[in-house]
Amino acid sequence: MIEASRQRDAAQFEARHAESANEFLNLLFLTDGGASQTLSPARRIELGARMLELQYRDDPRFAGRMLVELSTQYRGKTATRDAVELDERAHELGRSVGDSELMAMAQCAAAYAETTAGITTRAPERLADARRRISDMRAPSISLQVDCMRADADLALRLGHGAAAEQILNGSRILLEHSGQTYRAAYSSVLNDLGGVYNETGRPGEALAMAQLIGATHERYGRGGTTARLMALQNESTVLLNMGEIRESLRLDEEVHARRLAIVGDAPEPLSLMVNTANRMIRVGRVQEGIDLARAARDQARRAGNYLWLIVGLRVMCSGYLDLGLLADADSTIQELAAALGNGATADPRFRGLLDRVRGQLELHRGVPAAALGHATASLAATDTALNGQSWEASEALLLAARAELALGRPADAEREARQVVGIAEAAARGPDTSADVGEALLLLAQAEIAQNHRADAQPVLERAVRCLTNGLGVEHPLSQQALSLAAGNKV
Repeated sequence: MIEASRQRDAAQFEARHAESANEFLNLLFLTDGGASQTLSPARRIELGARMLELQYRDDPRFAGRMLVELSTQYRGKTATRDAVELDERAHELGRSVGDSELMAMAQCAAAYAETTAGITTRAPERLADARRRISDMRAPSISLQVDCMRADADLALRLGHGAAAEQILNGSRILLEHSGQTYRAAYSSVLNDLGGVYNETGRPGEALAMAQLIGATHERYGRGGTTARLMALQNESTVLLNMGEIRESLRLDEEVHARRLAIVGDAPEPLSLMVNTANRMIRVGRVQEGIDLARAARDQARRAGNYLWLIVGLRVMCSGYLDLGLLADADSTIQELAAALGNGATADPRFRGLLDRVRGQLELHRGVPAAALGHATASLAATDTALNGQSWEASEALLLAARAELALGRPADAEREARQVVGIAEAAARGPDTSADVGEALLLLAQAEIAQNHRADAQPVLERAVRCLTNGLGVEHPLSQQALSLAAGNKV
């Protein structure tokens, strides 16, 4: 009788929840609400939060759950501070009525919002509290378990534990498959997260296959015009960037921009899209455009409390300033970057050694290769410890070291380091001549060989560098032109 009563109460709550949710969403989105129809997505979320406080104050269990739902909309816009604020309000509502499920839901949502923004200070405590509450529940919902597992996996990834993150996400995938819930958006989200783990752990081929699978699934079921489809397309662009296919990556970014405009109009773009597009622009030679977009993203990230995209945006700005020879601007941006990294909000291993790399690049542009080499060595040591030396970060540090060695008149050392970069870039590339990263490393390798008077050995390296750079960046790019010129002048 007790169990039957519990099940009846749970069913009644779910029925009331569904009815109230339909009513709330109808009021928020579907009525003829006058001026409310012209609200931006962010303003509409604010309106929803106020409606919950005023109209559903006598039903805190429902109001709290809807606050968590609204927070995911903020989170999707990388508005971290706003998302966490709604989650914490939901947690307080749960505490006020002793609703352990709501409290766990809010803790996991807040932890996920923070970790995806590069903030890892409070997430372990939030997730530990949620796990304790879930373990005390008779039958925790699949959706709650999956949401918390996704947050747990993202924290593991941010702390450099890729294998643990993959194991957790595979567990959540199996949970959804065994419960017959692969139709839910949560399933695509888990697959997206798995693709992110593949990408971060040096398996770009698997990451690309996953992004393309998710995208094709969205298109097949008529979801091509949804933001979920755009996320898969953006993930595909990111993987192509890591494979060295810079032009194709930027093309996909521009497709995301166009599709997004058709869906949400001129609403502010997510920080991830802004920063990534700025990076691609700088890489293909549209440097000032990239700097301007990265600067706008930096300002937005600071307002939103999103440390991950603040740090990445500053790094992209710095690379643009260095490309233009604006060393004073690069220096001031590095100081901003040091302040952002020094607040202790993020423990992401990808940022270890970042300051040394950008400081070394600045010293190389200043004509002080010995100082640049010192920074490269320090950066590489930090990166090796964090990521086993097989990452884009390690590659960038090795490139810096090789350029410094070449400037110091030590071409044999530069050759050794350039060969290491070629190996890392080739492992990530989709084909032998598709990657601009491979081409850039080959160009440096050929310069080191020429400096040792190994011109015959350098010629096939240069010819392949031309193919890689032309495919990855375009024939008009300065690196492509440099490789073409060097290859023509090196022929005997």
